[in-house]
Amino acid sequence: RTPRRERLMADIAIMSMLFESSAIVSVNGLLYLYQFIYLERNDSFVALLQSFAIHTSVPLVIEWFFNSMSLTIETRYQNLAVMAVWRKQWKRHILVAIRSMCCQLLSGLAEIS
Repeated sequence: RTPRRERLMADIAIMSMLFESSAIVSVNGLLYLYQFIYLERNDSFVALLQSFAIHTSVPLVIEWFFNSMSLTIETRYQNLAVMAVWRKQWKRHILVAIRSMCCQLLSGLAEIS
């Protein structure tokens, strides 16, 4: 296990955690955006936003729990330097996740229309 390989494994673990959470938000966002634009529902925008928040927060809490368990296993038992890599490179990981989520949203909107 070379330092580069350990860094790569830590980067992959961090990006996996970020992408899973952003996938939940983007899929639910596209679903509710589709409902708001194309379906003739009598719900107000605030009610739709509240429903989105509830239906998105439940999977995010579940995802947070399993990510915490996974992070504990990776740092304690597999001895990956996930936290050290996160402290040094957190800005880069967040920017890549935001950029990827924007690309996913744009491609999803292109498929809808």
